[in-house]
Amino acid sequence: MASIDYSTWNAEQLLARVQTLERNLKVANEKYHSLVASKDTATLEKSLRPLRGAKELDPSKYTTRIIALKFAYLGRKYNGLEYASGNITAQPTIEEVLWKALRKAKLIFPSDEEAIATGEISWAGCDYTKCGRTDKGVSAFGQVIGLRVRSHRPLSSKQKDETTGSKQDSFDSERETSLYGSDDVEPVFDPVMDELPYGQILNNILPSDIRVLAWCSDLPQDFSARFSCRERRYRYFFTNPAFAPTIASGDPAADEMVNAPGETLRRENHLDIQAMQDAAKRYEGLHDFRNLCKIDPSKQLTDFRRRIFHSEIRELDPSKEPAAYATGQAFSELGALANGNGTTHGEMSVPPKVFEFVLHGSAFLYHQVRHMVAILFLVGQGLETPDIVNKLLDTKNCPQKPWYDMVDDAPLVLWDCIFPDLDGKDGHDSLKWIYAGQESGTECRALKNKYALIDSLWKTWHKHKIDEVLAGSLLNLAASQGNLEWVSTPREAERPRLSLGGDSGVYQGAYIQLMQRPRGEHFEVQNARYAAKKGFTPKSEEELQQLRSTRRDKRHDHLEEDYVR
Repeated sequence: MASIDYSTWNAEQLLARVQTLERNLKVANEKYHSLVASKDTATLEKSLRPLRGAKELDPSKYTTRIIALKFAYLGRKYNGLEYASGNITAQPTIEEVLWKALRKAKLIFPSDEEAIATGEISWAGCDYTKCGRTDKGVSAFGQVIGLRVRSHRPLSSKQKDETTGSKQDSFDSERETSLYGSDDVEPVFDPVMDELPYGQILNNILPSDIRVLAWCSDLPQDFSARFSCRERRYRYFFTNPAFAPTIASGDPAADEMVNAPGETLRRENHLDIQAMQDAAKRYEGLHDFRNLCKIDPSKQLTDFRRRIFHSEIRELDPSKEPAAYATGQAFSELGALANGNGTTHGEMSVPPKVFEFVLHGSAFLYHQVRHMVAILFLVGQGLETPDIVNKLLDTKNCPQKPWYDMVDDAPLVLWDCIFPDLDGKDGHDSLKWIYAGQESGTECRALKNKYALIDSLWKTWHKHKIDEVLAGSLLNLAASQGNLEWVSTPREAERPRLSLGGDSGVYQGAYIQLMQRPRGEHFEVQNARYAAKKGFTPKSEEELQQLRSTRRDKRHDHLEEDYVR
């Protein structure tokens, strides 16, 4: 790294520099203490520590290419995907960890050396784009970014003579033959088999809870991970029952079933899955979701319409180990333990089940998915009927959002990002992803790379699985000791306990229907106040229409009718 000559700096510049260093030191200290608390300090520090004796590479001696990376991460230990310069966070972001891994592997050559010298993360010169921005705690199994990376392909004789440097992307089809065809003395280079194993390289550096799954180089000419993505798929996981199930006391009043919407009998602390499914299907189509998101005035949005392709509640294969006490004799005698299919009195009980809310859409607003799930939980607990979805989507009669809490972030996963062929309407991803086991020059090496990925994911799964078994066994043990009959206190009808998707619910007073609650400010009021604070005039409707038209041409807008599956 080039040294900085401070002798030429004035007092104001030196003061700014000291403040930057102090801020960076504070961030580093907070991150360190956070990692100590998570007991993963050694792993992360070792993986991102610069190599001993590492030398800077000369970008002019290497070819580069633009690729897309598909990667996954477990989000509990991270402050979301996006890194914001000057934003101090106790936990690292996915972007900064990924950037440091790319730099350590010398796969990228950022051009903003001044920013890097001050400890900032800079993607300048990397042609970097990202698909979905996940919040703190949210995981992703199909996140996609696009960027320019170093290639293993050697410079041609012509390139060496002209010293064109790393800006030479020699992977378009017109130059393929002239540079490496049969009429040239240069060897033929296979753009996949002879290329650097990007996934393997990065996975050897990244912490175990961030894994590169695939890469793709056969990209459209104007590819953008953000604007070329036509569909984003999310999943939100939850359990039924939402809270610890109770055992009957023999008191008919205490054992009374809770009437959910539609007269479906459900046990206290259990969710009415049928009602939730009814509500979920009402999200499908093109709707204004201003009442199902968090308004961000800095974006100055005036159009909150988004298209939902698919929305449903789906049951996962039940696990027989955790919380097995709920399958005991006492529950069998009680019966009516809700299994998501409208179980009635007298039927055998089943173990707690895991469900997922599956959501496919063109694009999503700020916190939109977590707001949508919050409404489903209110329906599942019998506090609202499924038609509450229609009422919230009817912005003529409900132009401002009622006050309500969104759900926990940890169960949410950005499952996949879809880049379909714009000429087709089947919704399938058209990118030719190169997964572990399909790369490298020899089959033996490719299979080894595949096993290395699976082995690292197995270790992560095994660690969490053992934690689950231990916690479940302890739960079973406590349930089997002492008094085997109990009921919840206070009763759900007297003091509602709302499920927000986390480990425990929120106790509230008498429930107030959403449509009867106070409303937030209209988005136009919020936008105008933010504009006044920042000292600019909000755009007129005509200017907004012009801007929308320009963006629509650039990103194949989510409202266009040419891609309605």
